[in-house]
Amino acid sequence: MAIITLTTDWGTKDPFVAMIKGIILSQFPDAKVIDISHEVSPFDYIEAHYILKNSYPYFPKNTIHIIGMEDHFNENDTNPLCIHFKEHYFLGNDTGIFSLMFGKLEDGIVEIDISSLENRTFIVRDVLVKAAIHLAKGGQLDDLGERKASLVEKIIPEAAYEHNSIRGYVTYIDNFGNLITNISEELFGRAREGRRFTILLKTHNHYIKTISNSYNHAKDNTMIAYFNSEGFIEISMGMDKASKMLNMRFGDSIRIEFDVDSNR
Repeated sequence: MAIITLTTDWGTKDPFVAMIKGIILSQFPDAKVIDISHEVSPFDYIEAHYILKNSYPYFPKNTIHIIGMEDHFNENDTNPLCIHFKEHYFLGNDTGIFSLMFGKLEDGIVEIDISSLENRTFIVRDVLVKAAIHLAKGGQLDDLGERKASLVEKIIPEAAYEHNSIRGYVTYIDNFGNLITNISEELFGRAREGRRFTILLKTHNHYIKTISNSYNHAKDNTMIAYFNSEGFIEISMGMDKASKMLNMRFGDSIRIEFDVDSNR
């Protein structure tokens, strides 16, 4: 059974998601269509990359992932791509999402031929769905277009350690208002070396001095930090949204200062 996933910023109020599912099932009834998310913030390919990057590895090999982002707006005027990566297929506009997900690729990239397409307002319906069905039926990647050797490059700065502190920032805010950072457990452990520390959020008015074992340690409006299932520091507040209570957004600074005088 072929599996096709959908990740979009369309929401579920409008008919677009149902339209895409209807086309897929009409042309290939044996397909299984899975919604990863339709609640990506509009045009936010950085948010979409986080959701899809942390979701796709759990799907079976040869799953086909359709990305419906910036369908009617393409500042680079590039054709949509199909990428074969780790035995998964990814279809979408080259907004920078692919370089964020995979880094630099030199193989497995095909630029889909849309030279005969008169209207580019609904690339997902008119191009990507057809490509997905082609692959689901056992079609070859190279039948979709010409090979390409590069991607539109977008870079998210990594957290960095210097002068007895780690500097990172908020990379994602989930539905509960939890703040996911780009500070990994590996970097934290390497930089800490047994020292006491303070996690500073935006201003010195909000800080945390311990790492909790799980979200369950948050009670009432207590602010806690813990390592999430992806291995990054996450900030939460019991029974409330940390992003709202702390007035934090994507890209806001997170700093961890280590006590240079503490015993190791």
